Amino acid sequence: MPHFEQMYRALKDRGITVIAVDVVKDPAEKPRVMRNVAFNGITMPIVFDAGPWEKFVEKTGLSVVDANRRIVFDGHDLREIKAALEGLAR
Repeated sequence: MPHFEQMYRALKDRGITVIAVDVVKDPAEKPRVMRNVAFNGITMPIVFDAGPWEKFVEKTGLSVVDANRRIVFDGHDLREIKAALEGLAR
């Protein structure tokens, strides 16, 4: 999460928004997650998906979605994620 926070801070003024999606199995966990977010100084937007989380368990990493809602990157490598985000910021 700290790496995504760094990307969020570096790119937010360039029209790129990094949003963390927490796939919560138990909605009662949301307060604990938010305490952790506050404790770690995370300022990027956090949204919660309490839907059918089983679909997302195998998907770890980050998807980069452009303004047209197309996935332009999907993966784990932080350098590749940053390059995809930088490409959108041009």
